[in-house]
Amino acid sequence: MNNKLREEIAIKLHNFYEEQAKKVGWKTQDSCQVEFKDLPDKNKEVMLATSEFVINDLLNNKAFLQHVIDSNKIQVSYEVEGHSPVTKLKVVIDE
Repeated sequence: MNNKLREEIAIKLHNFYEEQAKKVGWKTQDSCQVEFKDLPDKNKEVMLATSEFVINDLLNNKAFLQHVIDSNKIQVSYEVEGHSPVTKLKVVIDE
Protein backbone atom coordinates (compact mmCIF):
# COMPACT_ATOMS: atom_id res chain seq x y z
CA MET A 1 0.00 0.00 0.00
CA ASN A 2 1.21 3.46 -0.86
CA ASN A 3 1.45 5.08 2.59
CA LYS A 4 1.76 8.58 1.17
CA LEU A 5 -1.50 8.21 -0.79
CA ARG A 6 -3.16 6.62 2.26
CA GLU A 7 -2.19 9.61 4.40
CA GLU A 8 -3.15 12.18 1.74
CA ILE A 9 -6.63 10.69 1.51
CA ALA A 10 -6.93 10.50 5.31
CA ILE A 11 -6.03 14.19 5.59
CA LYS A 12 -8.60 15.14 2.95
CA LEU A 13 -11.28 13.03 4.66
CA HIS A 14 -10.50 14.58 8.05
CA ASN A 15 -10.62 18.13 6.67
CA PHE A 16 -13.83 17.44 4.76
CA TYR A 17 -15.46 15.88 7.83
CA GLU A 18 -14.64 18.89 9.99
CA GLU A 19 -15.82 21.35 7.31
CA GLN A 20 -19.12 19.54 6.86
CA ALA A 21 -19.69 19.35 10.61
CA LYS A 22 -19.31 23.14 10.82
CA LYS A 23 -21.67 23.68 7.90
CA VAL A 24 -24.47 21.72 9.56
CA GLY A 25 -23.82 23.23 12.98
CA TRP A 26 -22.48 20.08 14.59
CA LYS A 27 -19.63 20.52 17.05
CA THR A 28 -17.05 17.77 16.87
CA GLN A 29 -14.77 16.96 19.80
CA ASP A 30 -12.30 19.72 20.62
CA SER A 31 -9.42 17.25 20.25
CA CYS A 32 -10.51 16.61 16.64
CA GLN A 33 -10.74 20.25 15.59
CA VAL A 34 -7.06 20.28 14.71
CA GLU A 35 -4.87 19.47 11.74
CA PHE A 36 -4.56 15.76 10.93
CA LYS A 37 -1.00 15.58 12.28
CA ASP A 38 -2.26 16.80 15.67
CA LEU A 39 -5.19 14.39 15.99
CA PRO A 40 -5.22 11.86 18.82
CA ASP A 41 -3.61 8.60 17.66
CA LYS A 42 -6.88 6.62 17.67
CA ASN A 43 -8.57 9.24 15.46
CA LYS A 44 -5.63 9.11 13.04
CA GLU A 45 -5.86 5.32 12.94
CA VAL A 46 -9.57 5.50 12.05
CA MET A 47 -8.99 8.02 9.25
CA LEU A 48 -6.06 6.01 7.87
CA ALA A 49 -8.19 2.84 7.94
CA THR A 50 -11.00 4.72 6.19
CA SER A 51 -8.61 5.88 3.47
CA GLU A 52 -7.42 2.28 3.06
CA PHE A 53 -11.05 1.29 2.53
CA VAL A 54 -11.45 4.01 -0.10
CA ILE A 55 -8.34 2.80 -1.92
CA ASN A 56 -8.90 -0.95 -1.64
CA ASP A 57 -12.66 -1.31 -1.75
CA LEU A 58 -13.67 1.63 -3.93
CA LEU A 59 -10.84 2.84 -6.15
CA ASN A 60 -9.59 -0.68 -6.87
CA ASN A 61 -13.07 -2.14 -7.29
CA LYS A 62 -13.80 -2.32 -11.02
CA ALA A 63 -17.53 -3.01 -10.52
CA PHE A 64 -17.91 0.01 -8.23
CA LEU A 65 -15.98 2.26 -10.61
CA GLN A 66 -18.13 1.07 -13.51
CA HIS A 67 -21.28 1.90 -11.53
CA VAL A 68 -19.96 5.42 -10.83
CA ILE A 69 -19.05 5.85 -14.48
CA ASP A 70 -22.40 4.61 -15.78
CA SER A 71 -24.53 6.61 -13.36
CA ASN A 72 -22.67 9.89 -13.96
CA LYS A 73 -22.07 9.79 -17.73
CA ILE A 74 -18.33 9.71 -17.16
CA GLN A 75 -15.96 8.24 -19.69
CA VAL A 76 -13.01 6.66 -17.94
CA SER A 77 -10.20 4.41 -18.97
CA TYR A 78 -8.01 2.89 -16.30
CA GLU A 79 -5.60 0.07 -15.69
CA VAL A 80 -5.23 -1.94 -12.51
CA GLU A 81 -2.59 -4.58 -11.95
CA GLY A 82 -3.66 -7.18 -9.39
CA HIS A 83 -4.63 -5.52 -6.11
CA SER A 84 -2.41 -2.50 -6.64
CA PRO A 85 -3.85 1.00 -7.04
CA VAL A 86 -4.98 2.28 -10.41
CA THR A 87 -1.86 2.70 -12.52
CA LYS A 88 -3.27 4.79 -15.38
CA LEU A 89 -6.42 6.92 -15.33
CA LYS A 90 -8.11 9.12 -17.91
CA VAL A 91 -11.41 10.83 -17.07
CA VAL A 92 -13.80 12.73 -19.37
CA ILE A 93 -17.03 14.09 -17.87
CA ASP A 94 -19.87 14.54 -20.35
CA GLU A 95 -22.04 17.54 -19.52
